[in-house]
Amino acid sequence: MSEPHDRLLTRRRLLGAAGSAAAVSIAGASTVAAEGDSGATRLGRRRQEGGDNGLQSIPATNPAYEYYSYSGAAFFPSNLANGRDIGSKGATIGSAGDFQAPVTLPVGTVVREMTVWVDNPAYVGSPPTPPLPYLDLARFSHDIDTPTYTFGITVDIPYGQVLANPLTSTGVQVIDAEGNFFFNAAGRPGMHIKAVRLGVIPASLSYRTVTPGRVFDSRPVNGGSGPITSGNNITISVANRINPAGGAVVENDFVPAGARAVTLNVTAVNPVATGYFVVNPGGDTTVGASSVNWTTGENVANGIVCALNGSRQLTIVAGGGGASANVIVDITGYYL
Repeated sequence: MSEPHDRLLTRRRLLGAAGSAAAVSIAGASTVAAEGDSGATRLGRRRQEGGDNGLQSIPATNPAYEYYSYSGAAFFPSNLANGRDIGSKGATIGSAGDFQAPVTLPVGTVVREMTVWVDNPAYVGSPPTPPLPYLDLARFSHDIDTPTYTFGITVDIPYGQVLANPLTSTGVQVIDAEGNFFFNAAGRPGMHIKAVRLGVIPASLSYRTVTPGRVFDSRPVNGGSGPITSGNNITISVANRINPAGGAVVENDFVPAGARAVTLNVTAVNPVATGYFVVNPGGDTTVGASSVNWTTGENVANGIVCALNGSRQLTIVAGGGGASANVIVDITGYYL
């Protein structure tokens, strides 16, 4: 992810708390409730995300994900000399600077989604110059004398944000053995961090590579219904492999029953105008992060990881003013 220079320096300056916070106890895998609650991780089903202070009940957005929630009590200022308060709204930023909390997940976990419960009262009068407050899921590693920082998922926090309306962003952050992972929240004094929830593809799943195989082609010559136009979507099955010439099924259960996620190449073919596809688990038409972007006449592909619904389906959403394109999906592996 490219970062504005000043914002990146701000984040780098705060690394010290990631190390010092490593000894801080995290509020475990749990629902978002009172500070310090802990409990068992629950696989993708509807959960009550706290009943206090106006927090709304929201569904676990994907049945293939495991969800881990972190209390605001885990956040400490990067400059430990700065103050913080823990109250009914979570951790309150008491002075300028960033708050951080360690993230401990099994190696091999793939984080795909981050939801933040935060209260960020609006300024009186004109707001300050950008960037807005934000929360990152960050990775730090140190190879000899070269520190490396990456930010897999970022949630931007608007002024006037309230706890009752959690913010969600999607991305990819692989938890590896070489990195130290932490949340990095930047805000102004008075901002409250109540909780953060991560949706992950668990490391306990076994990844199986396959010889790449085609599972969908929207072109009519190969059995499809034609281009997907902006504002529309299509739900497809990835269960069976098809012949790239004609679209006939040549292998049943290419992606077996019980698969929770797939690695795939999604290709936009013969695109019109400037647009994008978003690939989601089957039935999810949310437009979060684009999976592939195109301009007129440019066939373009991208490799991604996406969770499946229980029927081994994906939903592909098209966007962009007046845009359209055919879509091809090739599977390169799956999580079971």
